[in-house]
Amino acid sequence: MAVAFDTDDNMYVRDIINEQREFNDLINLMKAPFITDQAFTTIQGIEQKANGLSIFQKLKEDPELRSSGSKPHPVDVVGDKWQRANKWSWYAQYGKLFVVNGPNVLPFIDQASSFTGNEGDLHDDMIDSASGATTWRKNALDSTRRFVSKSW
Repeated sequence: MAVAFDTDDNMYVRDIINEQREFNDLINLMKAPFITDQAFTTIQGIEQKANGLSIFQKLKEDPELRSSGSKPHPVDVVGDKWQRANKWSWYAQYGKLFVVNGPNVLPFIDQASSFTGNEGDLHDDMIDSASGATTWRKNALDSTRRFVSKSW
């Protein structure tokens, strides 16, 4: 998932990925934006929780990424899922969340609209991705940087 914020504090979501992958396939999938988005002022953040830590370590050691100057940035996970989702749910409530047409738009909207923050939420990876982006933004100085997060 790619998330961007403009100077009017609007949030844009695109390139939503919502599928199960084997670890090496997932690494290759997540590696692609590091290479293709080099022309942009881009931050590639990965949550430091669950599989995200392993993915972060693998991408950080990748020779192709190291030679290109691209590198993943850690995003610390603080609070429970509900607290993290509240950091960006207000964008939707106030008409400041824009989901760019593409794959998995409807599943993202469905997941966001049914999210409760309870352990019973079986599918919340896209919520986690959007939450990670807003966590990164909160800590970043440049509000126009882009974030790519895990979503599988």
